[in-house]
Amino acid sequence: MRIVIADGYTTVRVGLKGLLLATEIQVVGETEDGKEAIRLAQELRPDLVILGLNLTGKVSGIETCQKIKALPNPPPILVYAA
Repeated sequence: MRIVIADGYTTVRVGLKGLLLATEIQVVGETEDGKEAIRLAQELRPDLVILGLNLTGKVSGIETCQKIKALPNPPPILVYAA
């Protein structure tokens, strides 16, 4: 499984990535920015996007989720709030 992690907190991204590296899950991208998360979802076509709602930049977590879901063949999104 290929995933993208998007969260505004570096420690959360690093922690999630560390947990997932112990599995067969491949982290193909990570970001703290909503606009970048949308780009990564579109270009990398992951099997799952793990999305924290506390993103940096001008695009909120909710808006990021909506824009990813509007992509052609969007990946599933696991949304959480820390």
